[in-house]
Amino acid sequence: MAESRPRKRGTLKDIAEKTGLSVSTVSRALSENPVIPERTREVVRQAARELDYRPNALAKALRTQRSNIIGVLVPDIRNPFFANLAAGIQRAANDKGYFILLNHLGDDESQLAASIEMLSSQQVDGLIVVPYAQSNQALNSIIEAGVPVITVDRETEFAVPSVTADPLPGIREALTHLAGLPHARVGFVSGPESASTARARLRAVEQVALELGIEVLVECGNYRVDEGEKAATALLSQGVNAVLTSDLMSTIGTSEALNKAEGRLGKDFALVGFDEISFFHLFDPPIAVVDQHVECIASEAFEQLYALIEHKPARNVVLPTSFINRASANLS
Repeated sequence: MAESRPRKRGTLKDIAEKTGLSVSTVSRALSENPVIPERTREVVRQAARELDYRPNALAKALRTQRSNIIGVLVPDIRNPFFANLAAGIQRAANDKGYFILLNHLGDDESQLAASIEMLSSQQVDGLIVVPYAQSNQALNSIIEAGVPVITVDRETEFAVPSVTADPLPGIREALTHLAGLPHARVGFVSGPESASTARARLRAVEQVALELGIEVLVECGNYRVDEGEKAATALLSQGVNAVLTSDLMSTIGTSEALNKAEGRLGKDFALVGFDEISFFHLFDPPIAVVDQHVECIASEAFEQLYALIEHKPARNVVLPTSFINRASANLS
């Protein structure tokens, strides 16, 4: 039996020969140039389909100075917040004909510089970055090279646009609710001091506690499940029975600590987590949260980056958080 060979894909020249048009007319028609009549463009499109024509992406990038690819750098794709952030950015990018190269950095902050250099070498049209405090030098080098950059979730010292969430509205609603529960003693599982988001959330908790005239005990959960469990256990040992967390991973760790304690969540202990994910409403009882609206953050991050790519001004965007009250936030 003769070996089957892959079908050879058509070229612009092949389409030109099939349609009787010039190569330049075919090229303009496939680029949807309005100079070419729609009837001619449809003839060219049909010939391209029949000949299995695929445009040369590299040649197009060299010609237009665009790759239609953006880089997205997140700390940990295992964290559902960052997974949802990346998915939201991809949806927004796809709507504009862009694709993303996603790089997950794990716990290695030094990997950010290498990732930025790699994405830059791939000629991405721009970057959306969740920055680390240690990323300043790497970010500065790519900003100076003229690559459009948007930071998301966290701020950096550089004058680049950012998309972040304001924790104060959601935290005010959540703490006001917890403080109104019978015999509530409130605690907060905070994030690491090195993260701008953690500092902002702690400031919001301190401000609202002052407004309400209540004491809020604080333990650091370091944005990790195991550390969140340890922090929550420490708070329980100090008599806390109503816990607010500062991030999704600490929420999971805190729920584990409360499940191990003597008592029932939603009756003996109250819990308000941070960040909404689809399965929190499936817990028993369902978990109340301060919601950052990650889909809105993702969409805004891409829109601001797209503005920079199109040589238009971008701006800092701060989106409000909100409190989603569920049964876990009760005491009885």
